[in-house]
Amino acid sequence: MHDWKEIVRRRLTPLPLEPGRRDEVIEELSHQLEDAYKEALSGGASEPEALRRSLAQFKDWENLRKDVFRAVKAEELPVWHQHGILSPKRPWVWTALALSLALLGLSGFRQALTTLSIPMKIGPSQDGFFSTRTLDRIERQAIAQGDARALAFVALHHPDINEAARIAEKAIAVDAHLTWISARFARAYPLDHNPAPWIARLKAWDPDNAFPYLLEAGVFFDKASSATGLMSRPPLEQRHAMAADSDFLSPMQKAFAAPKYDSYAAQRFELDRAVLEQQGWDRPDLLMFAEASRPLPNLLVTRTYTQYLVEDLGGTAEKAGRNEEAAAQYRTVGQFGIRMQRASSDIERLIGIAIREISYKHVSPLLGH
Repeated sequence: MHDWKEIVRRRLTPLPLEPGRRDEVIEELSHQLEDAYKEALSGGASEPEALRRSLAQFKDWENLRKDVFRAVKAEELPVWHQHGILSPKRPWVWTALALSLALLGLSGFRQALTTLSIPMKIGPSQDGFFSTRTLDRIERQAIAQGDARALAFVALHHPDINEAARIAEKAIAVDAHLTWISARFARAYPLDHNPAPWIARLKAWDPDNAFPYLLEAGVFFDKASSATGLMSRPPLEQRHAMAADSDFLSPMQKAFAAPKYDSYAAQRFELDRAVLEQQGWDRPDLLMFAEASRPLPNLLVTRTYTQYLVEDLGGTAEKAGRNEEAAAQYRTVGQFGIRMQRASSDIERLIGIAIREISYKHVSPLLGH
């Protein structure tokens, strides 16, 4: 029998999260691997083929690590924890750096560089990716031209959240269709930032979307975790504590009842690409960097609420013989999973698939399947 947790742990290491959260992520992903493996076996696949299909769910473990870290911590995975070709963990990176420094120490080499130098067009990373100097220039141009999209781009990428919020207000005032950029400000970071007005604006603008409600519940979860050590409690206690507080329960109920799930990934991609092209920076690396900072809801919160509906509400009703009531809870979970499965990012789709499968496993016996 395969040790699914060890398989996930080995591929996600290092994952710099608190032990409790890291274990939850590993537990969740190991269940997905095991479920896919069993499904392949039941479909007639051999054990090696079933294992291959199971692991094929996660095509890029490095991107998955980054997505998980971003979903939990609302920030990018530190470069020293990454495994990319330019990661500081790669010995050849340090070898190349040492060689470069040695060559620069030779006067003949420096003279050759001067002779062969080629004028380069200044780009957005002249003093850092989307530096404040670059973004300030784009803002000035956008104000002069009445360009709401360029203002939105600056608001999405400005490192100072207060400055970003000021610019976002300008962008939305010019074009209300850009209200979705409010999602950038819907997390309680830094501590002096108040996400409530931005979440309220997003809910009013897009009331049928589950995403703003998940962001709202995530803010409560982050605050409760910091104030009460919620993540250190056993899973059952976590669920009961969150379900007892309307600040968490109400937005989660609305999220699971909402008719759609849209994290604005498509809108974000098109806006970033259009503004980068407008600035003459038609470069895939910059577009990838821009997309990496896209906000995600706390997906572990979604998983916890799923367990509450299935195990605490549905399971209790089923044991008491109230099968219709139990089936209604399972269907609510399954329908939300299907909506989330249509999301753009791998981590969102995978969580959506997992949620849908949890529902199916519970509702199928009730229906006699």
